[in-house]
Amino acid sequence: STQGFKQAISRIVGRGFSSGESLLADEPIDWKCPDWRQYTLDHPMLQNHVKSLSAKGLKDPWIRNYAWHFAPHVYRTPWQFTKEKILVRAPHGFVLAVLLTIAIRGYGHFTKTSDVAHE
Repeated sequence: STQGFKQAISRIVGRGFSSGESLLADEPIDWKCPDWRQYTLDHPMLQNHVKSLSAKGLKDPWIRNYAWHFAPHVYRTPWQFTKEKILVRAPHGFVLAVLLTIAIRGYGHFTKTSDVAHE
């Protein structure tokens, strides 16, 4: 099935996909089709969905198609996003703010002009 996918893509693109050439970049394409078994229904949101459907006597045969959305390397929870993007960078922002404040106050202190004109 992977070979068929590569052949279909090579027909669409018009170049041999097996050569590893990229149309948009000079670097070779480094892509592997992910194994479908790595996407399981272990995520709590998926389990809650399956439980709520089974409580109503229903079953979702296509639920595995949405499991990749909840894979840790694909999807991040809001807390994970906050921790990775904001909390990791917050110390850098704090240091930058302190240095900028020191620079502004130092510039104001050392470039004092006489206030005679304002008296």
